[in-house]
Amino acid sequence: MIHRIEIENFRSIRERQIIDLTVGAKVPSEPGRLEPIFDGAERRAPRVVAIYGANASGKTNLLHALNFVGWFVSSSFAKEPGGRLPYEKFFTREMEASPTRFEIHFSGPANLKKPEGSPTCLYKYELVLGPRDEGQADRVLSESVKFRPEKKGRFRRVFERNEKGHVSTASEMKLGSKNPLLASAFQRPDASIISIMIRLNHDIAQAIGSSIGWVTSNLRVPGWLFGGLPPITPFAYRDQENLDSLNHELRRADFGIEEAIFEREERSKNTRLEFKHRGLDKRIDFLEESSGTIKFMNYFHIFNRMFIEGGLAVIDEIDASLHPLLMREIPRWFADDDRNRKGIQLWMSCQDPTLFDDLLKEEIVLCDKNSQGASEIYGLKEIDGVRRDENFKDVYLIGAYGGVPQYG
Repeated sequence: MIHRIEIENFRSIRERQIIDLTVGAKVPSEPGRLEPIFDGAERRAPRVVAIYGANASGKTNLLHALNFVGWFVSSSFAKEPGGRLPYEKFFTREMEASPTRFEIHFSGPANLKKPEGSPTCLYKYELVLGPRDEGQADRVLSESVKFRPEKKGRFRRVFERNEKGHVSTASEMKLGSKNPLLASAFQRPDASIISIMIRLNHDIAQAIGSSIGWVTSNLRVPGWLFGGLPPITPFAYRDQENLDSLNHELRRADFGIEEAIFEREERSKNTRLEFKHRGLDKRIDFLEESSGTIKFMNYFHIFNRMFIEGGLAVIDEIDASLHPLLMREIPRWFADDDRNRKGIQLWMSCQDPTLFDDLLKEEIVLCDKNSQGASEIYGLKEIDGVRRDENFKDVYLIGAYGGVPQYG
């Protein structure tokens, strides 16, 4: 689970923005809403992060930052060497000539020798990308992973890599001076060390990747293949257990659907997912359903898969095409311990203010833009005087928290 992120010089984010989701032990919580940031920690962070703000305030760019770091950590080594990385700096000449920086705090294995099944502790990933002035190729200035297995005191190095590609690692990583990983770092100044380690099936890299690298997102970057939720197909519901779960949710959601039926003709190899509606004699093919119904089914399938496999969900404009009452169900899926046993985290941008009624103030992040066009990002919990029992929706809509458009 990510509980703190720092972003600097990325898209509409110019100066360093810190999103710190952690809350102390004294903050009350409803079941499934706030999760310890690592095993045994008193501090907690939300499973659901709802990002609000005016159009063009930076909501999507915050999600793009998570999406980019996830791609860089897990898959950048698969990219062809050279060329540009899939991100943009703040759009001024000064910032094009400046580094871009990310720092992410998350939980990972406390035992580097035996990461599988290990208790978790605090981790910190930092990435600094070089300037792009005068046509410079994209390159890593520094990259590091540090951890604090004692749960207090100083961070210890897992690995560190500098601008020249030199890599230093903890002894538990078992990487000798002639390891191919170290040679790869020299040869690939535009790829993550972790992505190289993942290709070598290194246990620690796999654990880090599962925490911040396995991102499922509906965001796409023009010209790049990564990102975008896979389109739903009839095969998503070919197993009976998943189909039964879908039918249960569809009936609860009051779509007028009595039953979803999956059929496969072995002779023709055709597959169909059809729906029996109340009052209709003919079944309706799933592609003929409303966009809201299809989106609901897609989210249901994607999130259920994540609850089994793990990862981080990053969804932009999650409430588009969904009725507000249906939208309220999605955070409940993530708060359900029986369903979300891995504590999967959802970062989502929203426009529908009625969702405020179901959110804790620790779950709300706001985006605004200053007079220079730069995004400013802050948590609702950081605003002095905001009470937990406050009517967040009404106070937000009158502009008291910021993050609303000023029209006229």
